[in-house]
Amino acid sequence: MESRLSLQSQTNSDDITPEYALFNPIELDHLIEKAKAILDWGDTSIKYIAIVQDVECDFIDGDGDVNNDRYPQWSPSVLHVNQYGVNIVFEHHDSGHELFFEYAPKHKAALHVKADCPNCEDYLEFESAPGMFIRNKYLCRNCGCDLSIPEYQSLQRKQLTEKH
Repeated sequence: MESRLSLQSQTNSDDITPEYALFNPIELDHLIEKAKAILDWGDTSIKYIAIVQDVECDFIDGDGDVNNDRYPQWSPSVLHVNQYGVNIVFEHHDSGHELFFEYAPKHKAALHVKADCPNCEDYLEFESAPGMFIRNKYLCRNCGCDLSIPEYQSLQRKQLTEKH
């Protein structure tokens, strides 16, 4: 069996979402290499290539168990591939909201972001490769607060940047 990589979910939905998903990193690396072969990343007008293709994926619930049956409302939508990684996007059947996972190969540098919720003790952490597709909305899993507001993230980003 090939190795699987666990990626944390990110969403703009308040519907039930998996905590993580398992992906095949070899499959995702192949998509990056395929895109590199056909695109000129030096052309600043090219940010990513959108691919409509399913990738091997299993949703992981809060207990750490594979539980694809718990999330039938999420279906594969599109893969955004750039020179730094792959953004795997799922779409909610009813609302059109997105559930997504960002993959950056281990050999690429990643920016670690932490957003603290102003209303409760919860926080959201994620890693994103430079040039990846940081989305507009991150919701607190506890209270639903929008953690994408810059003041919840900016100090943490500065501190993390200064440490590196």
